[in-house]
Amino acid sequence: MSITANALCDGGKVVWIDTTSPLPKLRLKSILMQCLKTTKSSDTAQQLMDNLIYFRAQSLPHLLALLLHPPQGFPPENTKLLVVDSVSGPFPSYFLSPSELKSRLAQTKITDKSQIHWLMNRKWNVTSELANQLMKLAASRRLAVLLINQTHTKIKGLPRATLSPLLAGGAWENSVYTRIVLYRDLPAVDDEESEIASRSVRYAEVLKRDGKALTVRSDENIVPFTIDSDSLRGTDTTQPSRAVPQQPVEETLRAGGRKRKVDEIADSQDEGDSDDDFGWVDGDDAGLVEGPADDS
Repeated sequence: MSITANALCDGGKVVWIDTTSPLPKLRLKSILMQCLKTTKSSDTAQQLMDNLIYFRAQSLPHLLALLLHPPQGFPPENTKLLVVDSVSGPFPSYFLSPSELKSRLAQTKITDKSQIHWLMNRKWNVTSELANQLMKLAASRRLAVLLINQTHTKIKGLPRATLSPLLAGGAWENSVYTRIVLYRDLPAVDDEESEIASRSVRYAEVLKRDGKALTVRSDENIVPFTIDSDSLRGTDTTQPSRAVPQQPVEETLRAGGRKRKVDEIADSQDEGDSDDDFGWVDGDDAGLVEGPADDS
């Protein structure tokens, strides 16, 4: 929301596509009011909110239809930012994990190899097409694309459980120019006051820059901050623990360059098996709804 507020304060339009939790518009207004005080602009928060185009897309087909086959005038002129919150949200409802898919296929009577191959790779085909379309949209309309990509626990092939992006691998990775992970670090503390203070601190860490993954963690790429009602605040909190080393570069290259078996799901080595995915919005499709930016 802070990035959205900055784009609106600069006079641009923002397209916000919501697939999970609704946009907290009252909080966005508070951030905009604080931004206007800083810039001493004559605009009002409501005038800036009028430049926010909001879509609700709670199913993957609606999200794909909007982005791959956009209606006329989408996104509108002078759009500076496109936000999808979250791009990974609709996927688990439509695609099984690699182990579940293999188990289902083993129980079916499908023998056509081409059909089996299509079923095993359709998630990655959809992901690849979506990534390519977002890149074209950013280049042709000269706008920034911000995607919220949730995480899941990856266990297979790693010495310990590791959080990994839900959408990853192949064409998706090639399309990501910058990746920033947001997290908390809860170190052991001696008193209640210090514990409360540590829980309020979040960290933003750069994992990928200029299209290249950062293989070595550095303090300059980790920014601690707190969240206030109307802004984000930097803090001088000690950097989080880095006792767990990252996977060596040589091992990563070997894993990425191995030959895929005929019956292996494309890019499934990047996904891993996990029963610890985040919860998703269930229920009937709400459809794709465009609504006003402000509360009525």
